Amino acid sequence: MHHPYPLKMKFWTPGVLVLLAFMAAGAVAVIARYTGGIGYVSNLSTARPWGLWIGIDVASGVALTAGGFTTAFVAHIAGRHLFEPVVRPALLTAMLGYTFVVLGLLVDIGRSWAIWKPMVYWNFNSVLFEVAMCVMLYLNVLYIEFIPIVVEQFKGRVNLPGP
Repeated sequence: MHHPYPLKMKFWTPGVLVLLAFMAAGAVAVIARYTGGIGYVSNLSTARPWGLWIGIDVASGVALTAGGFTTAFVAHIAGRHLFEPVVRPALLTAMLGYTFVVLGLLVDIGRSWAIWKPMVYWNFNSVLFEVAMCVMLYLNVLYIEFIPIVVEQFKGRVNLPGP
């Protein structure tokens, strides 16, 4: 069995610096989006509708994360235990992917402080209602499914009161 160990490498490598530059550019774009509107950063208008962008944005993230659900289904529900070693990485990829889909949606919709409204005001005529509910439910299921992986790390190291 493979045992993980810390790498003895420098953290501030050229790759990390390039990623930090991308993160800074992304932060500037998010600030520009909230101050100037979605059209300011994406050139979206009535000629180039938002629906095309949201389809690409959400569909690409969801396509990446679908593998986590499929892999967990095949290994746990369908009983194909041959795929058991790849369930954890698939669930991690799915959880991170859906988390970033939600963060992308919060930037896309612009009024992220109103994200709670689909849970209270159900608009069955809206496609975005279905998207909002599915993404919220899937993300919650992924977090619940990932809990045993996180809790397992503390096994034997945390003393809880009780019998």
